[in-house]
Amino acid sequence: MQVGPRYVAAMGGPDAVIVLARTAFDDGDYRWAAEVLTHVVFADPDNMEARLLQADVFEQLGYQSENGLWRSEYLLGAFELRHGVKDLGAVQLAGPDVIAAMTPSMLFDLAGIKLNGPKAWNRQLTIAWNISTEDADDLYAVQLRNGVLIYTPGLSLESPDLVVDSSQPALAQLVLGTATPKQLAESGELTIAEGDVETMSEITELLEPFQFWFNIVTP
Repeated sequence: MQVGPRYVAAMGGPDAVIVLARTAFDDGDYRWAAEVLTHVVFADPDNMEARLLQADVFEQLGYQSENGLWRSEYLLGAFELRHGVKDLGAVQLAGPDVIAAMTPSMLFDLAGIKLNGPKAWNRQLTIAWNISTEDADDLYAVQLRNGVLIYTPGLSLESPDLVVDSSQPALAQLVLGTATPKQLAESGELTIAEGDVETMSEITELLEPFQFWFNIVTP
């Protein structure tokens, strides 16, 4: 199936596609109208006639949706088409109380989300990480490969690249980027029994903040 500009050209150009979509809209065929308008919007994101018509289409699909998630997605898509995506800067993930209540598993999940996959693609690393909490010491096998950060609680690694001991607050600081491995090592909050702090720093530098708002229906 042809997409974008070629699809629009094959249907007679953007004006012809908009006429077709408006007819479908008037007939209540909202899904077809949304489909053809998507190609016009992707071929020419500045085509406000197509954007506003598709916003009306998404609004109707949202109103008719019985599923709350789909309704929200349609209505947010309509808002984006009409007003664009606002740059609100990096995400403020949570306050200190919330961070303090996060388990090590939650923090490793967050690290996986923040990892810049393309930059990390060629890096491979294994870490035996012992996390001290109020209740106990927990061992985590952390692995970086193929641009993905994964972890397994309670798993012992053979010949890991790094052996790390830290508290849960120190792990939180690393994941949030509020402290570097070198700073935590100097303060005694993090100990690297095997490996070096430079390798640890190279990995934490791959954890990047992300934007709160992003395009969902426009290129």
